[in-house]
Amino acid sequence: RFIGVTLGTGMGSSFIADAERVTTIKGVPDTGFLFPLDFRGKQADEWFSTRGLLQRFQESDETFATVEDAAAAAQAGNTAIQQAFAMFGTDLATFLSPYIHEFEAEALVVSGGIAAAYALFGHALEAGLPVPVVQGELGTRAALLGATELILRHQA
Repeated sequence: RFIGVTLGTGMGSSFIADAERVTTIKGVPDTGFLFPLDFRGKQADEWFSTRGLLQRFQESDETFATVEDAAAAAQAGNTAIQQAFAMFGTDLATFLSPYIHEFEAEALVVSGGIAAAYALFGHALEAGLPVPVVQGELGTRAALLGATELILRHQA
């Protein structure tokens, strides 16, 4: 059992049990999706997406056009941006922890465009979770493949 999250333009998610996506078992939200659920008064998608991450940087008085630009600044030593990335990881762990516990997940897989900056938030994410975290290898292709799988499944 594992939960996969895709972090990029939006937040995608899948709950996987016995190699199948599941939506109707204990610990899985009604839709099987995490993005519309509440976290600190907003939809999770508003926190754990590119726009949410860029908003965090603005709150640190830094403006970036892309997460990649912010990651470069953090890697160059910008401590405010390093802290914003770390807080992103901490908040993501706080949000995901109840689902990991209730679903009895054995791991979390993180993919999507934001996962390219995993080195900047992964330690904080891992520190807040009771399961191993694996960085996905599909990058920005993860969301497209997930959407394709859903479409093909509904056509069958």
